[in-house]
Amino acid sequence: MAAQKAGFSKNPGFSTYEEARPARSRFSRALGTQTIAAITLQANELEKFMRKEESPMFD
Repeated sequence: MAAQKAGFSKNPGFSTYEEARPARSRFSRALGTQTIAAITLQANELEKFMRKEESPMFD
């Protein structure tokens, strides 16, 4: 914990590790949402490609 507090004390926005918790939480949620959106987009693009190629998988 001391190392974490030391790391955050260098950041002028947060004096302690605990003060940064809400920002870490928001960042984690945003990152998770972006990751899910990217995977969904890739799956949709793959499905379009497979349909375009007239793959028997979708017949």
